[in-house]
Amino acid sequence: MTDCKCLGSGLVPVQLALTMATILRELELEPLAPDHALRVRSFPTMQPMDFRIRVLRRRAHSVAATA
Repeated sequence: MTDCKCLGSGLVPVQLALTMATILRELELEPLAPDHALRVRSFPTMQPMDFRIRVLRRRAHSVAATA
């Protein structure tokens, strides 16, 4: 068995952070039911159960105000 590692594996955290920053800069995310108790399913990957959000595009002045 050899120790092989993908050359791009170190880029995953950077790409994830960039993607999340872009989403949060461009969109407003809010739960449809703010008092909803978050439950997760962990097989095969962790994911929320019965969790719905409203996605709204941010207004131009909203982005400038937070920068």
